[in-house]
Order: sequence, then structure tokens, then C-alpha cells
Amino acid sequence: MGSSQPEKTDKKTFRNEIAGGFTTFLAISYVLIVVPKILADAGIPFQDALAATAIASGIATIIMGLIANRPFAVAPSIALASFFTYTVVKGLHVSWQIALAAVFFEGLLFFGLSISKIRSWFGVGIPYNLKYAMIAGVGLFLAFLGMREGGIIVPDENMFIRMGSLFAPGPVITIMGFFIMAVLLLKKVRGSLLWGILLTTAITIASGLSSLPNEVFSVPTQLSTMFALDIHGLMNASILSIVLAFFMVDFFDTLGASTALLVKTGDVNEKGHIKNIDKVMISDSIGTTVGSVIGVPAQVVYLESAAGIQEGAKTGTAAFIIGILLILSLFFYPVIEKIPMEAIAPALIIVGLLIATNIRHVDFSEFTEALPSLLMLSAIPLSFSISHGIGIASIVYVVLKLCAGQYKNVHPAMYAIASLFLLDYLQVF
Repeated sequence: MGSSQPEKTDKKTFRNEIAGGFTTFLAISYVLIVVPKILADAGIPFQDALAATAIASGIATIIMGLIANRPFAVAPSIALASFFTYTVVKGLHVSWQIALAAVFFEGLLFFGLSISKIRSWFGVGIPYNLKYAMIAGVGLFLAFLGMREGGIIVPDENMFIRMGSLFAPGPVITIMGFFIMAVLLLKKVRGSLLWGILLTTAITIASGLSSLPNEVFSVPTQLSTMFALDIHGLMNASILSIVLAFFMVDFFDTLGASTALLVKTGDVNEKGHIKNIDKVMISDSIGTTVGSVIGVPAQVVYLESAAGIQEGAKTGTAAFIIGILLILSLFFYPVIEKIPMEAIAPALIIVGLLIATNIRHVDFSEFTEALPSLLMLSAIPLSFSISHGIGIASIVYVVLKLCAGQYKNVHPAMYAIASLFLLDYLQVF
């Protein structure tokens, strides 16, 4: 009798890892469509960009599982893919091959910092309040992203954003999906978010708002991006600023997302220090470097991994499952394309709420801590960037501490972070 309990526990744990892996995969599946469409504007054939995205994401996520043993999905950043295409390739008239070379060197720089004590120095230097404000801001960002993708919040020329038509097909499906997932969570149904995504997808198909794929299987014919990076051309172009710009967003976005997710997995002590972040950063930097060789921009840890963590995923087993599914999606993208954002959006809203509860750890009683924390909370969702939230809050934090005569309470890393972002905003890079 006594020997059967561990076996049951192991089976339950493995089921949680599988459910979590599938949930995260479904939550990030839109990347397989969005990123290739952006890269196609840079001149990369869509099918090649899709193949590169699937392979690079899969390998990077498996690396995350092997090195960091955490259930985090790694894929090309949509923000950096846009920067890659519209700022570097189109804006600076640089070939996508040279731009990939810039990503390659950015990945090497990221890796160098990740294996050094500088990364830990940055992580420890961010004060307790800002750290938890950043995590809560990430939760608000996810919730805001979910409401936007579900059509509940829409752009507005006069007010920036406004409430969408809640009786339009998209918002109705999103709201239905939200309540399905919420009830499943209340009932403690295993795999509630995964089932919610699948049931909501079935509703969109049954209502005629979506359709079954015309084909299930698709075989890529070539991968022109593999080893296409032009290092020689990068040296002639002398665009060090581009390498640094890629690095700033990649490093601090990954730092912020990893911190939030590691808190979700319980990798935090009573002093608010995050454990295991070094291995996560190293894994991500390797993923970026390898991805540039395959043919994608900088890769980052995806916040949607929180959906899988909510389903019980805790280890690299889930990351391995996600990675395999990403690679296999190369052959089944017609099916993945049919998963609507209205099915993913409610999961993002719910997970955002669960992460945003970390706001309770922020002490708003002291002005020099409260104001930067508030800016961190608001800047992350409103600027659609974790790195901008860190940058704005860090600059204000340092300035206020200096003005209050509390400069001794500021960790040297905060001076470095604030200076880096100030130089970036002044377009020195």
C-alpha cells in the first residue's frame, strides 16, 4: 500500500506537465502566424519564416527545459520582430541577412552577461518594491492583452482605447470562454484552461465564426533562412547601435518575464530574491543565438507560459513537450491557424489576474518607493513593453532617491540600469 502513493503522485505530476505543456503551446500558437507575417515584410518568404519560427522556437524551448528545468516557452519576440523588419530592414535599408547577424551578436552579448556575475548583480540590485511592481505590471499587461485580443478593449483615435461592442461576435465568444474557464477553475477541473481553449474554439467553429481547416498536414519545401546571416555585411554596415538596441529589449524583457514566471513557480525566497533566474537567462540567450542562425529575430521567454504553470506544469518536462509541439506544428500549421484569438484571450485575462495579485507585496507607504512602483505598474501594460516599464521606473526611482538624500539606499546596479535606459531614450545607442 505504501509504495503505490509515490506512483500515483508521479502519474499525477506527469499529467500536469502534459496538460501544462499543451496549454502553453496553444496559448503561444499565434506566434507561429504573427511572427512569419512580420518577417515576410522584411523579404523572407512566409513559408520559410514559418518553418524558421517553428524550429527555432522548439529548439529554444527544449534548451530551456534541459538547462533551466522550467516550463517556459521561448519564441521570437513580436516586438523585436517588428523592430527587425520595420526599423532595421525597412527603416535603415539593411538586408534581413545583416539584421540576423546583428541578432547573432546580440545573443552572444546576452550570453556573456548571463554567465557572468553582472546578471545576478542586476537582479539583486532591483529593489523589492519595484520587483513586485514589475511582476504585477506583467499581470496587468497580460489581462490588457487578453481584453484587446478578445475585442473587449479596442483602439480609439480620441481616447487611445475604449470599450468595444460587447455584443459583437468576437467579444461574445471571449466572454463565453472567460466564464467557461472561470467555472472550470472554480470547480478545480484539471486542465481547466486547456479545456477552456478547446471548448471555446469548438464554439467558434459551431457558430460559423471559424471553420475547420481545409487540410491538416503541410510539408515545408525549403528553409532559405538557415545559415543566411551576413556577418561580413554587418561589419561593413557598422550598426553597433542596432545590436545594443536588440540587447536592451531582449535582456530586460526576459529579466522581467522570467522574474514574474519564477514567482509563479515558487522560485522566490522570503526576501523576494528570485532563484534559478541565471539558468533561465542563459537558456534564453542560447536560444536567441541559435535562432539567429536558423533565421529568426531575438527570442524571449513568453508570459503565456503562466497558463501552463496554472495547469500544474513546474519542470522542464513541460518545456520539452512545448518544444516538440512547436517543431511538429511546422507540419500542422493549417490546424493551428484555426485556433482563434478569442479562445486564447480569456486565458490571458485569467492568468493576468493571478499574476497581478503580487501587487499586495508592494509597500506604497513611502513616496520614493510608491511613485516608481506606480509607474512600473502602469507603464508595462500601456507601453506594451516590460523593458520600458523597467526603464521609466528605474530613472524616476534613482532621481527621487537622490533628491531625497537617500542615495546610499540605491544599489549601484540601479544607477547602471537607469543610465542605460536614459542613454537609450536619448537615442545615444
